[in-house]
Amino acid sequence: MKYLIALTMFLPFLNIKAQTPQAPHKMTGKEKRLAKIAEEHKTWDKCFIITDKSDTVFGRIKPGKPNESYDKVYTPFVEFMLFFTFPNDSECGIFPYSIKQLYVYDAPENYKKYITVPLTNKAAAASRATNLVRVAEDGKCQLLVYEKLEQTGNSAVLVKYYYTRYNNYLTVFPVPSAHMIAPAPVFRKHCAEVFADCPTLVEQITNKELTIDDMQVIVKRFNTCAGVK
Repeated sequence: MKYLIALTMFLPFLNIKAQTPQAPHKMTGKEKRLAKIAEEHKTWDKCFIITDKSDTVFGRIKPGKPNESYDKVYTPFVEFMLFFTFPNDSECGIFPYSIKQLYVYDAPENYKKYITVPLTNKAAAASRATNLVRVAEDGKCQLLVYEKLEQTGNSAVLVKYYYTRYNNYLTVFPVPSAHMIAPAPVFRKHCAEVFADCPTLVEQITNKELTIDDMQVIVKRFNTCAGVK
């Protein structure tokens, strides 16, 4: 009984001690810097990367600069590094030639997948894959979009190219702009060669029912065409 009385008398002191507020932790300069970096990384895009060694790495990628169709684009920066952060907030720079595929989870459907390919058949023959391109349409025939900064006089302009990759063969379709002339007859000639397995589609292009502005529709229809192997 005496032990019970002693314990009962001591309990209020235990409660007082438990209820005493702890002094707030004062962040060090390093902790503040790390917290700021962690907050910045939350604005980066969740993604995974398949490396040239076929390793899959999960993390976030620093968004690219805006363009006319989507506010985060990576392809204009293929000559430079992509900045990647791991789940522990450590950062690294990744060169495009060390990437097989980049997949951005929350991007619009046609802006999710990027792959690294050689943009000339000569480079492909030499197994040089150094250009990061966006996969706008996937399937037997892929529609790839490559945007790059090109010097024009004293300024740099963003120039856009479409590429089709079918049976491992690349064909380039320059997109007309104020800085790029792409004659329609050349476009129709290329289409007749690339999409020859789908005569109905080629006829629509020859009759000018479909133009380079319909490139995504063209590739989508080609991939569902009965004659495509």
